[in-house]
Amino acid sequence: MRTNDIKKPQKLDQVDQEFDRNLESLKIKIHEEFCNNIHTPGVLEALDEGINKANVYLASPAPKYTLINKALDIFTSNFAKIGLFYSNNENNSA
Repeated sequence: MRTNDIKKPQKLDQVDQEFDRNLESLKIKIHEEFCNNIHTPGVLEALDEGINKANVYLASPAPKYTLINKALDIFTSNFAKIGLFYSNNENNSA
């Protein structure tokens, strides 16, 4: 991952576009599970599937920083919603 230079062009190819669609579907699925009486098992299942797809994407020849950051935002924000990730007033997280 450290070899992925942010200065390289970040234009999305077909693999990137598919991963981006997966991220958008993941956000919708998680939202639906939260709307279903905060169905935590469904949220965790969706996050697990999303993490698996992100790991596959990270192993691709040239993952894009923008999509990696988008995935990170989705995962951390939803982990915080269910109490698996928190931050204190000093912006430190655990």
